[in-house]
Amino acid sequence: VPDADAVFTGDLLFARCTPMVWAGPISGFIAAADRILDLSPTTIVPGHGPLADPGTVRDMQGYLRFVMHESEIRFRGGLDPVQAADDIDLGAFRDWGDAERIAGNVDAAYRELDPSRPVTPVPELFLRMARWRARH
Repeated sequence: VPDADAVFTGDLLFARCTPMVWAGPISGFIAAADRILDLSPTTIVPGHGPLADPGTVRDMQGYLRFVMHESEIRFRGGLDPVQAADDIDLGAFRDWGDAERIAGNVDAAYRELDPSRPVTPVPELFLRMARWRARH
């Protein structure tokens, strides 16, 4: 809404909680977030969470870049996505709500790193997230 300096992001932006990429690619989410920032909005209405500002968008990008970086290390090291998600220390992101989404986001990162990987069915991703949460 240009006249109001506002952007409605739908499920692209998650405020005060861990984003979920689903089928990815993560780089697409990061690029879309750049586009939001390029609009210079003062008000951002996320798909999840309270009203946001550009800092919220940059925080989400930071998380997604972190997931890609950490996933690539483990991908190159031969871990499968479940092992990789368990191995990643969420650090600054550990207190974000829905931290178990790391299991689904690592899966998306692995698919971005190897596009020949099949898309994991959504019920399987929910199962992985629930199991990650139970272990952590």
